[in-house]
Amino acid sequence: MKKEGLERFVNAQEHDFARALQEIKNGRKTSHWMWYIFPQIQGLGHSPTAQYYAVKDRKEAEAYMKHPVLGSRLLEISGELLKLNSCNATEIFGWPDDMKLKSAMTLFEAVSGEPVFGSVLDKFFDGRRDPYTLDFLNKETKASDQKTPHFQKMPLKQKEGADPAEDIQKSDDKFEYTVGNHADLIRESAAKHQIFGGRHDYTLEDYEALPEDMRVELIDGQFFEMFAPTLGHQAVSMELSFQIRDFIRKKKGNCSVFAAPADVQLDGDDRTIVQPDVMIICEKKKLSKKRVVGAPDFIAEILSPSTKQKDMFLKLMKYKNAGVREYWMIDLEKERIITYDFEEDDIPVIHGMEETIPVKIFGGELVIDFSEIKNAAEGLAL
Repeated sequence: MKKEGLERFVNAQEHDFARALQEIKNGRKTSHWMWYIFPQIQGLGHSPTAQYYAVKDRKEAEAYMKHPVLGSRLLEISGELLKLNSCNATEIFGWPDDMKLKSAMTLFEAVSGEPVFGSVLDKFFDGRRDPYTLDFLNKETKASDQKTPHFQKMPLKQKEGADPAEDIQKSDDKFEYTVGNHADLIRESAAKHQIFGGRHDYTLEDYEALPEDMRVELIDGQFFEMFAPTLGHQAVSMELSFQIRDFIRKKKGNCSVFAAPADVQLDGDDRTIVQPDVMIICEKKKLSKKRVVGAPDFIAEILSPSTKQKDMFLKLMKYKNAGVREYWMIDLEKERIITYDFEEDDIPVIHGMEETIPVKIFGGELVIDFSEIKNAAEGLAL
């Protein structure tokens, strides 16, 4: 589909805006119009429709708000959200459209300053903005005006004789880190995924120069901090790995199962290194001495408060585009498993923790019993 400027939104809304507005007034989205009623910045959606209706940059978002039809409609329908009794975006939109609302409100608040968008974020998301949308806008701003960032840019390699422990200095703010000689270490609120500063030019060489006890992921040239998993997280990871390993052994298969921490050079380049919680590799040529090079056949991530958005959005897109065949997200808090069979389609299937779930890369022969996995984590911190 070829983009046609803002007219693509006008044309799409011609038939659907009135219906969308009425559904919002009724308190429940029941049809498909999210892409062009609450548009997101490019890069967050991976389907052809999401990409077609993605807002390409800040300039287009500003033009959208200034458009005599589109801007007023967005303000109108956003205002209707504030009139609802419910404060639960998932209840109104369902998943993942609730997250699309968050990114749309973040985008248009940032480019217009209209208070209604901030009010929607306050009501439905406790004031939290979408970090990926803000990150995109920040990168765009830096690229255009070349302003000096507020943090000190330093080469990641430490000086000879320097003590790595002295390179990272904790600041007065318990959620912030200043920059020493070793790295760009600025963290966001602990409630969000943790990002190291604003640089997007780190490489595998920088990754390997980090202290051995520092666990991070490198995604598209940016570092993301990782924390020690909870006991519940570990129990789920181990039980899932055991069930997969036992199946492969009984079948005398050639695939291998690995659990974190194990490095994956996902795109085969030097800008992305991830550590999936559980993965299956069926091509031995992808196993180097130090890491997996290329996309695993199967990946499972166990969601936690600090990684949930990264796993559900950023990694979802990275894994699909890299060629991962099957992706599971295990949400212990909501007791659900979201599975993607990318060889079949992009539509997620949501399962409960009491279900048995087939692993599609094995043709459904392997069925994971999640009641056993749930029992393994019983009574442990999630």
